[in-house]
Amino acid sequence: MTDRISSLSSASVVVCCLALAPATTQAQNTGSPTEAPPRTAWGAPDLNGVWDFRTLTPFERPRELADQEFFTDEQAAAFEAERLAEFAVRDDQEPADIVGNYNQFWFDPGNKVSETNTTSLVVDPPNGRVPPLTVEADARRTAEQQVRQ
Repeated sequence: MTDRISSLSSASVVVCCLALAPATTQAQNTGSPTEAPPRTAWGAPDLNGVWDFRTLTPFERPRELADQEFFTDEQAAAFEAERLAEFAVRDDQEPADIVGNYNQFWFDPGNKVSETNTTSLVVDPPNGRVPPLTVEADARRTAEQQVRQ
């Protein structure tokens, strides 16, 4: 009886491994550089995949960069050095300074600006800054805040 159970258990494990094998052997199609990007069934660009979000590029363009869309190589290097120095100073502070906050284990800001040297991740509007709320949106936000109080 135990031999039968042992054989059945072994066979079950083998079947499970074989059933999962195709999923583990599939690789992402890289395609050729001249190939058109993949599209969804409705024609929009297919954005599925793993995205690496590590970058020192700020979400909104800093005000001191005004309408400058791209860093020069020198500006990018200086910006990277400045940001990395800020992180280093933060690491030297006493733990009591950040009690209740997440530590750097949970964050990986990267160590470079984006490959294109853009000054912000926001690309539209052209000034690289998120526009202010409309009057209607601000009224909705105010009403929601009042409900929460």
